[in-house]
Amino acid sequence: MVVAVNLAFGMQSGIDNWGHLGGLLGGLVFAWVAGPNFKVQQTLNGLELKDVHSTHEAWWGFLLAGGLASAIVIGKMIVGQ
Repeated sequence: MVVAVNLAFGMQSGIDNWGHLGGLLGGLVFAWVAGPNFKVQQTLNGLELKDVHSTHEAWWGFLLAGGLASAIVIGKMIVGQ
């Protein structure tokens, strides 16, 4: 729903939809790599959800998303308008 609203706002003059799409893709990459990875585990208190992602994996997600964004910006600067 939020994606649809942002793209609808992008139809107005003076707003660039590429920025919205870039933010969407960057957020998806970051969430895919660094987001929680829940597993159901049996404990003494019953079933619990536990995030099995490590901090190390979250940093890799941050670096991957930031690196992709930087590469796109630098590529755009080299190629030009």
